[in-house]
Amino acid sequence: MAWLNKRDRVDSPAASTRRLIDHLRTGGQLIPIAPPLVTRDDEVAYTDIVVTTFAYYGAEVSWASGYAVQGGPLFTVFGILRGELNNSRARREAERMAAAQWRAEGDIRVVLTNQRLVLFFGSGVEVYWLEHLVSVTPAPDGLSVVLAFTGGVPLAFAGPWAPWLCIMTSKLVHRAAWPPGHNPPAFLSAAPAEQKAVGSTPKARPAIAVAPSSPAEPSPAEHLAERVDRLSAADAAKALSAHPTPLVTEVLDLLGTRKAAAIRSALADLRG
Repeated sequence: MAWLNKRDRVDSPAASTRRLIDHLRTGGQLIPIAPPLVTRDDEVAYTDIVVTTFAYYGAEVSWASGYAVQGGPLFTVFGILRGELNNSRARREAERMAAAQWRAEGDIRVVLTNQRLVLFFGSGVEVYWLEHLVSVTPAPDGLSVVLAFTGGVPLAFAGPWAPWLCIMTSKLVHRAAWPPGHNPPAFLSAAPAEQKAVGSTPKARPAIAVAPSSPAEPSPAEHLAERVDRLSAADAAKALSAHPTPLVTEVLDLLGTRKAAAIRSALADLRG
């Protein structure tokens, strides 16, 4: 049965990620979300989450007795040195701050589309194009992932939704549910009763991410969607033609994009 794009999302990040990878392993496809930003031609949004973000880069640091000012490609921070440090120690500290290293950028809102990765740093935005992505490297425990780009700084993501982002990126870039050459972590293959939570709910916008269905009683539209999803597009169109247009619209909205498009085409032929 196709993945139903249901509205109410109540599962934990770990449970959502587990259901997503199971869906993809059985031949399912990613389901678009409502665009959270202005999209380009043929651009489709798939994820809008918050993850703890790190970037690997060097920085320009000017030093003086008592303080050092550090500037990086993402934003500028101030490193305050103790007033009693002498110039030699201040210089060494400035050199340490300038060296290429992983730098914590904080909990960042990340939007992933089929074309780009968009990071929101306060009022600023950084865009990384997937066509420039050269590697997706998850940690052995699956709780963080490093993305490397040509012409851009490497990025690392951690936190409850990092495995979700890893799966989504791998599916878009490698057409695989997990990056090739890396073994999925244990929590993605354990029985549901044995799964451990991968952290707490993110601080903002977790409900926008595509997540599994709620255990609540299915609505009439969901019941009908499950029934017609098993039918061919032509038979599904015949079954739906007997129902009110608002209900048909809701059913099509619940179905996978490809299936819904085929049924719409068949409905148009019926009404021809």
